[in-house]
Amino acid sequence: MSVVVVGAGSAAGRAVVDALLASGHSVAAVDLRSPEIEGTSSYAVDATDHAAVDAVAAELRAGGPVTGLVHLIGGWRGGKGFTDNSDADWDFLSSMLIDTLRHTTRAFHDDLVASQGRVVIVSAAAAGKPTAGNANYATAKAAAEAWMQALAHSFGDSGAAAVTLVVKALLTPQMREESPEKKFPGYTDVADLGAAVAETVGGAHGNGERVVLGS
Repeated sequence: MSVVVVGAGSAAGRAVVDALLASGHSVAAVDLRSPEIEGTSSYAVDATDHAAVDAVAAELRAGGPVTGLVHLIGGWRGGKGFTDNSDADWDFLSSMLIDTLRHTTRAFHDDLVASQGRVVIVSAAAAGKPTAGNANYATAKAAAEAWMQALAHSFGDSGAAAVTLVVKALLTPQMREESPEKKFPGYTDVADLGAAVAETVGGAHGNGERVVLGS
């Protein structure tokens, strides 16, 4: 039985993996480069490539049930005004925020139904309050949330659940070190995110719920 964390090599990914391990879960840590986190099985996968995702899903499936999927692949691009929302930025954001979610949830869908598992993503408050310079990013996040609602509909009353955790922004230890004078109001510390993900994987929150953190 394992929880698959996609984007495990990031600061948020490390915090989530630590929280899941502390809660007694087995973790498969997936990133573009193998994160090699102690206590996990690690995989180097380009999640923008659906064939690569399908291949690692088959490998994990052969090793036992997949009981959770945590999608943490992110990225931000933006500008000062509406016309700064370039096609290049959209291509990057749609690939990272939407396509990777589509690929991973389709690959593990049936496994999660069978195990009554959990899918968790981290969205942004910007999805509901887009600004002119943030249009590409907010639209990509909103699309990811729409995908999760469709996934929740697919799960139905199977016992599996798709849950969206929403933050204003994430706060990492590096950010605190670089700007010790800043207060970061409304930000969610990655350690708190890790705890929230572990609680969700453990059964907190229902199918289709959108849970705002740091409010």
